[in-house]
Amino acid sequence: FYQDTCSWRIKEQSILQQLGAQGYRVKPMNIGANHPDNQGLWQQYNISGTPSFVAKNGDRLEGYQTLDALKSFLDKHK
Repeated sequence: FYQDTCSWRIKEQSILQQLGAQGYRVKPMNIGANHPDNQGLWQQYNISGTPSFVAKNGDRLEGYQTLDALKSFLDKHK
């Protein structure tokens, strides 16, 4: 989950590009104010800030993540 205006999302983008080049995939969900259709996702997934990564089983990482931390999280939740 991310917002266009989040400075941490901008920093995280390069990490996500590196992971994408390695074959990892995440589903980006923009929950910013310019996307009113996604506003309910804040409550539905209990998002307290962005970026946030939520696995299908509900496990989560919140805030900016390093390449190794995010890769480990994604490997754990394949």
